[in-house]
Amino acid sequence: MANYLAQFQSIKSTCDRIVIAVEDVSDLWPTIQSGFEEQLPFKRACLNNKTRNPVFVEKLPAEFILTTDARLRSRFPQEQLLFWFREPYATVVLVTCEDLDEFKTILKPRLKLITQNDEREWFIVFVSKAHPNNDQANKMAKKVFAKLEVDFNSKKRERCCKFDIHGPEPNFWEDLESKVMESIRNTLDRRVQFCEDEIRKL
Repeated sequence: MANYLAQFQSIKSTCDRIVIAVEDVSDLWPTIQSGFEEQLPFKRACLNNKTRNPVFVEKLPAEFILTTDARLRSRFPQEQLLFWFREPYATVVLVTCEDLDEFKTILKPRLKLITQNDEREWFIVFVSKAHPNNDQANKMAKKVFAKLEVDFNSKKRERCCKFDIHGPEPNFWEDLESKVMESIRNTLDRRVQFCEDEIRKL
């Protein structure tokens, strides 16, 4: 019990921030981390209250945490019950690829495995490393991203966005925040519903 209490105290100081997990498939996070963290806290957050009416939050505190971080791994089932509030509300899957064959044979199957968990809210950020002056590399990045959209977007939902490492498009950060908010709303709605169901059982 003392061990749980110590762990709870260590986590308590950061539980006021919504966790966004980063699944860093292509080892990109160290390169782009600062740009992403500069967007925090989110400034145009729109969430739902328990009656599903929109509630606007002027500054929503959040934190990006790698999925390999020990804080997101519970060792025992009891810990999962104690620290469920630290479970991510969204998962950003970071990928890059400069070849269509590599995308089809290696990246796509790996992404299918990562995104098959229906309980997790996710979206994919494709990071283009192509230099603005390299037309061939830019064309290939566009082709790979187009394939990514075809394979992972659906009629109901766009799950992919493109980040240019040499200078993102002006609307990228708005698109990123929009996708994060959609994920958070869906996760929050599910968790509220779960709590209500548990209360009804009791």
